[in-house]
Amino acid sequence: MAIELSEEDAYIIDSLQKGISQKEIANYLKKDESTVSKKIKDLKEAGIIVAYPSAIVDASKLVKLVIYGLIKLRLTKGGQDWEELARMISVISPKIVEVSALFGLEYDVMIKCYVDSIEEYYDDIVRKIISSFEIHGMTSFILFRAAKHDPRVPKECLNIKKVKS
Repeated sequence: MAIELSEEDAYIIDSLQKGISQKEIANYLKKDESTVSKKIKDLKEAGIIVAYPSAIVDASKLVKLVIYGLIKLRLTKGGQDWEELARMISVISPKIVEVSALFGLEYDVMIKCYVDSIEEYYDDIVRKIISSFEIHGMTSFILFRAAKHDPRVPKECLNIKKVKS
């Protein structure tokens, strides 16, 4: 399964790729150099950093897109076990990495998914949810990182423009 890098991991990889030393990285992060060294070792063991010290990254190990989906079910809130419904939704796809029941809000369930493309999200997750549950409505949000050279953001996502429908 793909891995979502933490802000700290992404900073370490970016800094290593720029030739910044472990000591300088540790100073910036206000951490011991041994802690940074352990994080680098963990990234290598996870197969994310494939060459060191140049910090060449295996992008296939990283999350391409993080998509959140908010689901409104066609059920009355009274008497329903929302935690059980959330659990049932969580087994729809291994790409769903987190599910939460939302109590007292406009939507009933929130899902977090790691996918390689928007098509994969709709084909493998949304269609299965719609066919398995009575859905009143669903909305989705794609998580984009602000930093243009963040290794977690695929290059094809950097120049997406808003399309009026």
